[in-house]
Amino acid sequence: MSAMHTGSQLHIDPDHMGAWNLLLTGRKWWTVIPYQAKTSEFTCDRACSHKSWGDGSNSYMWFNHVLPQIRDKKFYGKNVLEFVQEPGDVLYLPTGMPHSIFNIDDNVALTENYLFPDGIPFLVRSMTVNAINPFVPSWNETMAYKTLYNQHANASDRKKMRKTYEILSKLTRKYLSVCR
Repeated sequence: MSAMHTGSQLHIDPDHMGAWNLLLTGRKWWTVIPYQAKTSEFTCDRACSHKSWGDGSNSYMWFNHVLPQIRDKKFYGKNVLEFVQEPGDVLYLPTGMPHSIFNIDDNVALTENYLFPDGIPFLVRSMTVNAINPFVPSWNETMAYKTLYNQHANASDRKKMRKTYEILSKLTRKYLSVCR
């Protein structure tokens, strides 16, 4: 449930996850930035912004000040996507898509982040270079990889996982002093 005039500032969903959102009531105004863009390129400078900008819940300023400046420009050959989600609309965002949301009305939505197949190479890359363990001390990389590989990945996904692991393991061994 979201209150009218709230939202989320420009961000990328965490942990290599994609997202889906089914809006049941109300309306949400979405902006999606081209995949390759960095969110830092499209945010307000905190030094010259209102103090409420810092907590991440006030997306109105971004929609009012930043969006008009980028609305008709191309980034990486693509335009910024902008649309209003109506009740009954389902949205899917692939892994790594920068987006911002402004809640036009009070609304109720079902939403979830999942590891979709497009996120598997990113997850395997993070596992290979031990980028998860520092943040999740109980992480069992061997168990996670086996579960992902044997229970959730199809033949094409498993091939990508093996190739990603092979390339990154080779690079890690070659540049051992840098990768520690």
